[in-house]
Amino acid sequence: MSHGVYVIKRGTKSRKVCPKCGGKAAARAKDCRCGEDLRKVKRSYTGRGWRYHIRWFDLREHKFCSQKAGPDKRIAEMKAAEKRKELMMERHAGIRKISYDDFTLEYLKFIEDVRSEATCVEYERVLRQFKQICNPRDLTVIDLPMLEKFRSQRQKETGSVATVNKCLRILQSILERAKKQKYIHTNPFEGNRKDLIVREPEPAPNIMEPKEFHKLLTACTIYKRPVQRICSKAVWIPKRCSRF
Repeated sequence: MSHGVYVIKRGTKSRKVCPKCGGKAAARAKDCRCGEDLRKVKRSYTGRGWRYHIRWFDLREHKFCSQKAGPDKRIAEMKAAEKRKELMMERHAGIRKISYDDFTLEYLKFIEDVRSEATCVEYERVLRQFKQICNPRDLTVIDLPMLEKFRSQRQKETGSVATVNKCLRILQSILERAKKQKYIHTNPFEGNRKDLIVREPEPAPNIMEPKEFHKLLTACTIYKRPVQRICSKAVWIPKRCSRF
């Protein structure tokens, strides 16, 4: 099914007003009841008996939606172009718009029955922190640079890699719920999770000196000492594959 925006032309109930008696006649009437000739009288409606609507298909509601555009065809085409541009900028057709605050209330109400009280408090804290740092007007503007800004700011505030990664995982699950509800087309974490997750620095290896290792080895009992295998010479003997 095509998801474009169409201009629909419909007839109106315009009338002709008699200049002599002031009576109303049909739009195509030639004579008035008083006998006045109405063939040169213009219709009272400026659209000349026609009105225009713009029409598109809503994927979320699975039905066609329409909007009045008035009697002027040029204005109707302009409104259709604006609607088409709006759908293209959002990268999805027919997905219902919702503000960030409205989605926050809806999501917190949803998890009240499926999550514990402590989890709900933690999710509410992450949503509030994301609004304070990024301030998105709705869910469609959330992208990779906004998530990177949130990560860097939280890393400066907490200094804990585990805490930052936990906030990112919570935010990913929230946006995945928004995707299932058809509020966004794609989850911005898709394909970018490895780049967003902060990796903890590996600890530097502690290399022991030979003297320290010898003291540690002699301190152990003979039964708990590790088995030492020393190879003084290596000999390579070629063999055929049939002998294995």
